[in-house]
Amino acid sequence: MLSLLTGSAVRAETIQLKLKNGDTINGELIQEESTEALKVLMHPQLGRLEVSQDAIQPAKKTPKWTSTISAGVNAGNQDGDGTFSANINGTSNYKNKSNQLKIEAGLNYGKNKDKGKSPEVKTDQGMASVRYDRSLTEKLTIYAKSGYRYNGLNDSGINIFDGSVGIGLPLITNTSTQAILSLGPKVHWSNGGKDCDSNEFCGNAYGGGTLIADLSWSPHKSFQLKLENSLSAIAASEVKPTNTFTATLKYFPRFTSGLFTSLRYASIYNSMSTPESDNRITGQVGYEF
Repeated sequence: MLSLLTGSAVRAETIQLKLKNGDTINGELIQEESTEALKVLMHPQLGRLEVSQDAIQPAKKTPKWTSTISAGVNAGNQDGDGTFSANINGTSNYKNKSNQLKIEAGLNYGKNKDKGKSPEVKTDQGMASVRYDRSLTEKLTIYAKSGYRYNGLNDSGINIFDGSVGIGLPLITNTSTQAILSLGPKVHWSNGGKDCDSNEFCGNAYGGGTLIADLSWSPHKSFQLKLENSLSAIAASEVKPTNTFTATLKYFPRFTSGLFTSLRYASIYNSMSTPESDNRITGQVGYEF
């Protein structure tokens, strides 16, 4: 029920109510007179309004857990020369008022087979990471992050582990854009590979510092862009830099559905492994739920 009354009222914060008939009302909520069944507002033009809770659209609850899974496959054969590649990625995010948890994992495998020769593996990679953030204020968080990366084709540093803790500085937080800058101390360990014994860094753990920049931008419900760059300086016999950059562009053909296509670019530089750099572009089809 919606009625118009007159009279003075104590004013409070301005709110917006969306009604089931499609109308929208903006006004100052009078908390002293409002109940769970009735909202009392002071409208700038219409004056005092009473709005029944039955006439208000129920607020959409944001799920605390959201997850995505995506995969891509490519195969071909021409005159006896065959190629095959496959990749899969999955993420899960938990978020409430003060805490946020992100879990991510992925695999990437590819091989070629030339006519008359044995198959040759061209890509053999995997990764997993976990990050936890706790908000202290609107402009400050503390975080802990650990990550594992596998590259079976590395001559040294097949297995790489990184762990860091520190503070996060949310720079932008709105419905379309989220950006956070994080920094803190870090530990780095690597092992494995045929040249591991001859690499002074392989098999050892080192400390250092890291700077992480995360950006998520959704200019429209159909598009989503995510960028992450992690730059580290590791204190070994000399300062050794590492950098990991990923960019993911998602397109939702129907934004009312969780189905999407994505293009993902990853660039990894690690001066403590052999080879030092690796760059990959993968296309995927996935689902968000």
